Amino acid sequence: MYENLNIMRNKLKQKGLSLKRVQTKTVLRLMQKTEKEPIYAYPWENLEKYLQAKKQTHISFIGYGSLVNPSSAAITLNNQSLQTYKPIIVFGVRRIFNYKMPENVSRYNPPIHSMARAALNVRVTGKIEDIVNGIVMKLSIDEIPAVRRREKEYDLMSVVCLDWVKFESTPFLAYILRCPDELPEHPCYSNNELMPHHHYYSICREGAAQFGEKFLEIWLKTTYLADGITSVYKWEKKEFREGVKWKNQEDSG
Repeated sequence: MYENLNIMRNKLKQKGLSLKRVQTKTVLRLMQKTEKEPIYAYPWENLEKYLQAKKQTHISFIGYGSLVNPSSAAITLNNQSLQTYKPIIVFGVRRIFNYKMPENVSRYNPPIHSMARAALNVRVTGKIEDIVNGIVMKLSIDEIPAVRRREKEYDLMSVVCLDWVKFESTPFLAYILRCPDELPEHPCYSNNELMPHHHYYSICREGAAQFGEKFLEIWLKTTYLADGITSVYKWEKKEFREGVKWKNQEDSG
C-alpha cells in the first residue's frame, strides 16, 4: 500500500505537486466515493429540485477553461459568485481541446479556420496523477439556468479537489463539466480532430495566468490537444511564435 502511495506521490511531484501521505489517501478515498455520486446528463434535469430537497442554496462548481477568466465569467455570472473564486487542483481527469464550439457563440471571434474551433473538455481517467487546475466557486441555484445555457451538452459530475492556496487543507468534492465523448449515442459536440479556438485559448490562458507563474505553467502542461497527448505548452510555442494574443478589441470575453 505505502509503496503504491509513494509511486503516486512521485508521479504528482513530476507534475509540480507535493502531497502528504494523508492527503494522498484522502484523495484516493474520495475518488472512490465519486464513482457512486450521481452524474447529471445535460441539461441536468431535476438538479435544482434535488438541491432544494436537500435545502442546499448552492453547489461547489469548477471552472477550468474560460470561466477561470473573470471577464469571461462575468458575461454569465453575477459578482457574488465571482467573489467566491478559489484556485484549485482537480484529480482524476485530463483536460483536452476537443469540444466543438457551437457556431452561434457570439462572445468569441470567428475561428481562424474551420477546424480551429475547439473549446476545453475533460476526460475522466480515474488516475490520481491526471490533474487539472482551475477555480471553484459557490454557484447559487438561481444562476444554474444561465450556466446551463452557456455550457451546452456538458454533463455535471463530482470530482476531488484541493485548495491551491491552502494546499495542506482537506480535499473536497465539487462539480465539473464533462462532455462524454466515449458515448457514441450522446449528442455531444466533441471532435478529436479539432484544434483550439485561438481567441478562446487566449482568454483561458489569461485566466490561469492571474494566479501566478507556477499555476500557469501547470495549466499549460496539463492541457492537451484533442489527441490527448500533445500539451499546449509545446503547441503554443509553434502556433504563437510572436506570443499569445491576450486581448482583442472586438471581444474581451
